[in-house]
Amino acid sequence: MENKPIFRVAGWCGYIAAGATIVGFITFVIFLILGDPFGIMNDIASVIIALTSIPILLVLHQLHRVNYAGASWIGLLLGIAALIVAAVTQTMLVLNVIEYKQTVPATIGFGVFGISLMIYGYLSRIGESFPRKISTWGIFAGLGYFLVVIGFLLGQQNHPLSYVGGLMSVIAFPTWAIMLGNHFLRTG
Repeated sequence: MENKPIFRVAGWCGYIAAGATIVGFITFVIFLILGDPFGIMNDIASVIIALTSIPILLVLHQLHRVNYAGASWIGLLLGIAALIVAAVTQTMLVLNVIEYKQTVPATIGFGVFGISLMIYGYLSRIGESFPRKISTWGIFAGLGYFLVVIGFLLGQQNHPLSYVGGLMSVIAFPTWAIMLGNHFLRTG
Protein backbone atom coordinates (compact mmCIF):
# COMPACT_ATOMS: atom_id res chain seq x y z
CA MET A 1 0.00 0.00 0.00
CA GLU A 2 1.34 3.40 -0.87
CA ASN A 3 1.66 6.07 1.78
CA LYS A 4 -1.14 8.40 0.74
CA PRO A 5 -3.12 10.85 2.84
CA ILE A 6 -6.43 9.31 1.70
CA PHE A 7 -5.48 6.08 3.51
CA ARG A 8 -4.99 7.98 6.76
CA VAL A 9 -8.26 9.86 6.24
CA ALA A 10 -10.06 6.59 5.52
CA GLY A 11 -8.49 5.02 8.61
CA TRP A 12 -9.78 7.78 10.86
CA CYS A 13 -13.13 7.69 9.08
CA GLY A 14 -13.34 3.99 9.97
CA TYR A 15 -13.02 4.89 13.65
CA ILE A 16 -15.58 7.68 13.36
CA ALA A 17 -18.06 5.48 11.48
CA ALA A 18 -17.65 2.73 14.08
CA GLY A 19 -18.23 5.20 16.92
CA ALA A 20 -21.25 6.69 15.17
CA THR A 21 -22.70 3.20 14.70
CA ILE A 22 -22.38 2.45 18.40
CA VAL A 23 -23.81 5.85 19.38
CA GLY A 24 -26.61 5.37 16.85
CA PHE A 25 -27.53 1.99 18.32
CA ILE A 26 -27.52 3.30 21.90
CA THR A 27 -29.58 6.37 21.02
CA PHE A 28 -32.01 4.21 19.03
CA VAL A 29 -32.62 1.95 22.03
CA ILE A 30 -33.05 4.96 24.33
CA PHE A 31 -35.39 6.55 21.77
CA LEU A 32 -37.60 3.45 21.88
CA ILE A 33 -37.86 3.87 25.66
CA LEU A 34 -37.89 7.66 26.14
CA GLY A 35 -38.54 9.22 22.73
CA ASP A 36 -36.88 12.34 21.39
CA PRO A 37 -34.33 13.90 21.33
CA PHE A 38 -32.72 10.47 21.07
CA GLY A 39 -34.32 9.72 17.70
CA ILE A 40 -32.72 12.83 16.24
CA MET A 41 -29.38 11.80 17.71
CA ASN A 42 -29.73 8.44 15.98
CA ASP A 43 -30.52 10.19 12.70
CA ILE A 44 -27.45 12.42 13.05
CA ALA A 45 -25.34 9.32 13.71
CA SER A 46 -26.68 7.83 10.45
CA VAL A 47 -25.55 10.92 8.54
CA ILE A 48 -22.09 10.62 10.09
CA ILE A 49 -21.87 6.92 9.18
CA ALA A 50 -22.84 7.67 5.58
CA LEU A 51 -20.43 10.57 5.11
CA THR A 52 -17.45 8.91 6.79
CA SER A 53 -17.94 5.73 4.78
CA ILE A 54 -17.33 7.52 1.46
CA PRO A 55 -13.54 7.93 1.93
CA ILE A 56 -13.38 4.26 2.97
CA LEU A 57 -15.03 3.24 -0.30
CA LEU A 58 -12.62 5.44 -2.25
CA VAL A 59 -9.64 3.65 -0.71
CA LEU A 60 -11.22 0.22 -1.22
CA HIS A 61 -11.69 1.11 -4.88
CA GLN A 62 -8.11 2.34 -5.18
CA LEU A 63 -6.88 -0.98 -3.78
CA HIS A 64 -8.98 -3.14 -6.09
CA ARG A 65 -9.42 -1.15 -9.31
CA VAL A 66 -6.42 -2.66 -11.10
CA ASN A 67 -7.11 -6.36 -10.57
CA TYR A 68 -10.92 -6.22 -10.37
CA ALA A 69 -11.83 -3.07 -12.30
CA GLY A 70 -15.44 -3.89 -13.17
CA ALA A 71 -16.48 -5.16 -9.75
CA SER A 72 -14.59 -2.38 -8.00
CA TRP A 73 -16.27 0.33 -10.07
CA ILE A 74 -19.68 -1.23 -9.38
CA GLY A 75 -18.92 -1.34 -5.65
CA LEU A 76 -17.73 2.25 -5.64
CA LEU A 77 -20.55 3.77 -7.69
CA LEU A 78 -23.29 1.81 -5.93
CA GLY A 79 -21.82 2.59 -2.53
CA ILE A 80 -21.25 6.30 -3.01
CA ALA A 81 -24.64 6.87 -4.65
CA ALA A 82 -26.35 4.93 -1.87
CA LEU A 83 -24.50 6.78 0.88
CA ILE A 84 -25.31 10.17 -0.64
CA VAL A 85 -29.01 9.23 -0.81
CA ALA A 86 -28.90 8.01 2.80
CA ALA A 87 -27.06 11.11 4.06
CA VAL A 88 -29.33 13.55 2.25
CA THR A 89 -32.50 11.75 3.35
CA GLN A 90 -31.40 11.55 6.98
CA THR A 91 -30.28 15.20 6.94
CA MET A 92 -33.70 16.21 5.63
CA LEU A 93 -35.27 14.25 8.50
CA VAL A 94 -33.04 15.94 11.08
CA LEU A 95 -33.97 19.35 9.64
CA ASN A 96 -37.70 18.46 9.69
CA VAL A 97 -37.98 18.79 5.92
CA ILE A 98 -39.45 15.28 5.73
CA GLU A 99 -41.15 12.92 8.18
CA TYR A 100 -39.93 9.51 9.31
CA LYS A 101 -42.26 7.64 6.95
CA GLN A 102 -40.50 9.38 4.04
CA THR A 103 -37.08 7.97 4.93
CA VAL A 104 -37.38 4.76 2.91
CA PRO A 105 -34.63 6.01 0.53
CA ALA A 106 -32.18 6.13 3.47
CA THR A 107 -33.01 2.56 4.46
CA ILE A 108 -32.60 1.35 0.90
CA GLY A 109 -29.42 3.43 0.60
CA PHE A 110 -27.81 1.67 3.54
CA GLY A 111 -28.90 -1.68 2.08
CA VAL A 112 -27.22 -0.87 -1.23
CA PHE A 113 -24.16 0.27 0.72
CA GLY A 114 -24.26 -3.22 2.22
CA ILE A 115 -23.99 -4.69 -1.27
CA SER A 116 -20.94 -2.51 -1.83
CA LEU A 117 -19.39 -3.77 1.42
CA MET A 118 -20.01 -7.37 0.37
CA ILE A 119 -18.40 -6.72 -3.03
CA TYR A 120 -15.28 -5.21 -1.45
CA GLY A 121 -15.20 -7.90 1.24
CA TYR A 122 -15.21 -10.56 -1.45
CA LEU A 123 -12.60 -8.75 -3.57
CA SER A 124 -10.31 -8.28 -0.59
CA ARG A 125 -10.75 -11.94 0.33
CA ILE A 126 -9.90 -13.35 -3.10
CA GLY A 127 -7.20 -10.74 -3.71
CA GLU A 128 -5.79 -11.08 -0.20
CA SER A 129 -5.75 -7.29 0.18
CA PHE A 130 -6.30 -7.59 3.92
CA PRO A 131 -6.14 -10.27 6.56
CA ARG A 132 -9.06 -12.67 6.04
CA LYS A 133 -10.80 -11.60 9.22
CA ILE A 134 -11.15 -8.03 7.94
CA SER A 135 -12.63 -9.30 4.67
CA THR A 136 -15.01 -11.61 6.52
CA TRP A 137 -16.24 -8.90 8.91
CA GLY A 138 -16.80 -6.63 5.89
CA ILE A 139 -18.95 -9.26 4.21
CA PHE A 140 -20.99 -9.76 7.40
CA ALA A 141 -21.41 -6.01 7.86
CA GLY A 142 -22.68 -5.67 4.29
CA LEU A 143 -24.99 -8.64 4.70
CA GLY A 144 -26.42 -7.10 7.86
CA TYR A 145 -27.24 -3.83 6.11
CA PHE A 146 -28.72 -5.74 3.18
CA LEU A 147 -30.92 -7.91 5.43
CA VAL A 148 -32.34 -4.80 7.09
CA VAL A 149 -33.62 -3.64 3.72
CA ILE A 150 -35.01 -7.04 2.79
CA GLY A 151 -36.85 -7.16 6.12
CA PHE A 152 -38.04 -3.59 5.66
CA LEU A 153 -39.40 -4.35 2.20
CA LEU A 154 -41.11 -7.53 3.43
CA GLY A 155 -42.72 -6.11 6.54
CA GLN A 156 -41.27 -2.75 7.55
CA GLN A 157 -39.00 -2.29 10.57
CA ASN A 158 -40.66 -5.00 12.66
CA HIS A 159 -39.89 -7.85 10.26
CA PRO A 160 -37.52 -10.46 11.79
CA LEU A 161 -34.97 -9.91 9.00
CA SER A 162 -34.83 -6.22 9.95
CA TYR A 163 -33.92 -7.22 13.50
CA VAL A 164 -31.41 -9.87 12.46
CA GLY A 165 -29.80 -7.56 9.90
CA GLY A 166 -29.79 -4.64 12.29
CA LEU A 167 -28.09 -6.64 15.02
CA MET A 168 -25.64 -8.08 12.52
CA SER A 169 -24.70 -4.67 11.14
CA VAL A 170 -24.42 -3.08 14.60
CA ILE A 171 -21.90 -5.75 15.61
CA ALA A 172 -20.11 -6.38 12.31
CA PHE A 173 -19.81 -2.86 10.88
CA PRO A 174 -18.01 -1.23 13.83
CA THR A 175 -15.79 -4.29 14.21
CA TRP A 176 -14.87 -4.17 10.53
CA ALA A 177 -14.49 -0.37 10.47
CA ILE A 178 -12.11 -0.38 13.44
CA MET A 179 -10.06 -3.26 12.05
CA LEU A 180 -9.93 -1.62 8.63
CA GLY A 181 -9.06 1.74 10.20
CA ASN A 182 -6.19 0.12 12.10
CA HIS A 183 -4.99 -1.54 8.92
CA PHE A 184 -5.12 1.68 6.88
CA LEU A 185 -3.34 3.71 9.56
CA ARG A 186 -0.69 1.04 10.12
CA THR A 187 0.06 0.27 6.48
CA GLY A 188 -1.08 3.36 4.59
